[in-house]
Amino acid sequence: QIERAFRRPEVRVVVLRIESPGGSVLGSNLIHHALERMKRETQAALDALPDGAEFNLIFFESKVIPWGKQLLKMSAENRRRSRLVLEQLVAEGNTNMSGALSAAYADPDVETIVLLSDGEPTTSSPEQILSSLREWDELRGIVVHTVSLGGRPLLPLISELTGGQATSAF
Repeated sequence: QIERAFRRPEVRVVVLRIESPGGSVLGSNLIHHALERMKRETQAALDALPDGAEFNLIFFESKVIPWGKQLLKMSAENRRRSRLVLEQLVAEGNTNMSGALSAAYADPDVETIVLLSDGEPTTSSPEQILSSLREWDELRGIVVHTVSLGGRPLLPLISELTGGQATSAF
């Protein structure tokens, strides 16, 4: 699903989030496998981008961490660097979905977002996120495609509101 989203020429930023499993052995195992799958699919999608395509990765948990300060141009070096960054990604912390979306919307060159998450937001309510998206959508009209790694109800609502497509990785 991730690679399919990246085949769209307008996709320019990916917002990634994997929530910590909360301590259970079964939860840890499920999250580990989801994280590994997300890493593989994201890297395959990045590998499929043509040289010169613009992209960025924004990681979020308690903190929001954009990989680049602005959109990056795809190149052999950025493919290599993205592989290293994804290999080091671990599941931990809260789900600051609002902060991640805000960071993506703040970049004036972003036209399309792919949001991946396995959980509901913990730093703001779903209603607050949808309200912010309505405001931002009036100003920017950015399409947000979502990939749910757990079938949460908020992600399809985000896609519907912004004209994106919602998919589930499970």
